[in-house]
Amino acid sequence: MNFSQTDLSFENERLFYFALLLAVAPLWLAEYPPGIDMPGHVATVTAVSEIWRNNPLFTELFELNWFTPYLTGTLILYLLTLAMPVGIAVKLILSLIIIAIPILSGRLLEALNGDPRWKWLIIPSTYSFAFYWGFFPFLAAVPLGLILILLTIRFSREPTIVMGFGIAAYTMGLFFSHLLVLGFSSILALAWLAGKNYRNIRRLVVLRSPYTAPLPLIGLWLAGTQSSGTYVGTNLFSFGPLSLRLQELVVQPSGLDGKFYAVSLIVTTVIVGMPFLTGAKLTKKPERWMMSICGFGIFMVFPAYAVGTAFLYQRFGLYLPLLWFLLWDKPTVVSNRWHWLGMATVVLWATTNTMRFAAFDIETRDFDKIIAVMEPGKRAAGMVAAINSEQFSYPVFMHFPSWYQAQKGGVVDFNFGSFYGTLARYKDSKQPPYGSGLGWNPGAFRWEANDGDTYDYFVIRAGIDVSAGIFKEHRPNVELVVREGWWWLYKKTDEDR
Repeated sequence: MNFSQTDLSFENERLFYFALLLAVAPLWLAEYPPGIDMPGHVATVTAVSEIWRNNPLFTELFELNWFTPYLTGTLILYLLTLAMPVGIAVKLILSLIIIAIPILSGRLLEALNGDPRWKWLIIPSTYSFAFYWGFFPFLAAVPLGLILILLTIRFSREPTIVMGFGIAAYTMGLFFSHLLVLGFSSILALAWLAGKNYRNIRRLVVLRSPYTAPLPLIGLWLAGTQSSGTYVGTNLFSFGPLSLRLQELVVQPSGLDGKFYAVSLIVTTVIVGMPFLTGAKLTKKPERWMMSICGFGIFMVFPAYAVGTAFLYQRFGLYLPLLWFLLWDKPTVVSNRWHWLGMATVVLWATTNTMRFAAFDIETRDFDKIIAVMEPGKRAAGMVAAINSEQFSYPVFMHFPSWYQAQKGGVVDFNFGSFYGTLARYKDSKQPPYGSGLGWNPGAFRWEANDGDTYDYFVIRAGIDVSAGIFKEHRPNVELVVREGWWWLYKKTDEDR
């Protein structure tokens, strides 16, 4: 067998696709993806399914809301659940997302006359802040946003009326995938058009016009959000400290969550340093500078919280490596000398993820035993006092009880159906007084104020028995069904209240 230098370089496509398989492998080692909001989004799919099956438990409580910018990912997940279990379906979609983002990023760099080989170093960023927070609709929309930018490049080079209407229709469709992805991708696309056509203002105005198509939809959505009153926080806007953004510039490109900071530092250092090591030169293309500056600018100045939605700018950390590589031209003298370092870094990252996902799977096995003894079709309240995992720095157990809704067709609060934008949301008359704040502080639960009589089960995660602190004078109203590790399952008793 002959061995050439390209065998261990970024140009080896077979190794690239093998690296993608290494990237998705951790997902399949853990029964539950470690995304904070993921159980809530998956539970929404179950609600949609049960509504269409005319299940009275769900039809009495929920209504379908088709005007939502979180539609596409939820519907795709629902369609897959018709053929496979919901846990398999969500991991399949996440795998396709993780595979698609580096591939499409490489295509984009190639279309912009950049270096498509940097797609190797975009792989780690797919496990970003948005992944660990479980922002499933956002993640599902990211590949579609990259496609919008690719379509924009084609449209600029071959502007036709048909293509213009196609762009307009695509942006309107992207609205129903995720508003933030639509906005971020459109800004990058418009920045590219501006950098490419700034000498011809009339042409620039014409080329930009299709991107105004979703503005009426956005206006209607924002108006509805403001009138709904369902917010994650209390302030209208919040930006957060600058120091946190600077820290995330280091952590997010690595696709790790800060728990393994040394590995994060290595991965990000290699991402930043690889263009210098390989002799790449900063581009002189103004359109690519415009895209990169706008993207980094949004990450640095966009609010952390606005109009009822939390963790806004943090989601864009997924794009940071791509924005960095947009600034560099492909080296004129092709050298593979340092490619081994980038490939070894990806392997190090994948190995780290594999080990902690496998450990997380062990950590969650006790929860399976809790679900196993819960009767299907009941109402449950999640009270996760211990929200953190040993493997991740994010509170990945916060909404974990919602897996009961996803797997056994019950209803769990806190429920994402309380949010205005959810596909299956609570009817106004059925909105439970069980707010998202209890996810952070279950000790604030009050039996009367939070309708304790409504629930058949109470799912608690804690290292010690905290039932007295949660139920207080109503502790006799519940009895312990089973304890498994950190999980405690209580059931409402029939005693007088």
